Amino acid sequence: MSVLSKPYFHDEAAAFLHLEGVFWPNGPVCPHCGSISGKQYDLAKTRVGLCKCSDCRKQFTVKVGTVFESAHIPLHKAL
Repeated sequence: MSVLSKPYFHDEAAAFLHLEGVFWPNGPVCPHCGSISGKQYDLAKTRVGLCKCSDCRKQFTVKVGTVFESAHIPLHKAL
């Protein structure tokens, strides 16, 4: 089985879950204020991977602060 047949290379939601597991093994960390309190709101119904920090009230995804942030292609294709 080829590594290219992994689901995170073909599905946007699976790509976000994979990247979150790599960057946030202990749960989401706000890139704006650095809060690790674990009190983030999940806004995945609005957009895939979207969270909102309960401390600074800013929205973020796992792509914020990485090379994927300004990419104009979907995450699963960037991986």
